[in-house]
Amino acid sequence: MYIGDIIREKRERLGISRNKLAMMLGVNPMTIYAWEKGIRTPKAPTIKAIETILGKIEEEPAEKERMILEKLRKLRERTNLIDIDSSEVIREVRRERLKG
Repeated sequence: MYIGDIIREKRERLGISRNKLAMMLGVNPMTIYAWEKGIRTPKAPTIKAIETILGKIEEEPAEKERMILEKLRKLRERTNLIDIDSSEVIREVRRERLKG
């Protein structure tokens, strides 16, 4: 599952509206919407705050990699870039995950 799906699922399970979660986090409700739809991703400090309200949020590693590959595919389509090595991008994501 993608982080936005997890946030939405946990929020709904707890009966918390987008507006209420936004108020609790001090963000705009549209920000919550953007996270849940995968338009934006919350930053690490915000994820920690979300976790204090909703509980632990963990993405499935394979899903994160799939999302990155999908973003790469869209980028290639928009820019006609052919020489991006997606396997190198995945290795970089894995290195960053180990650091964080």
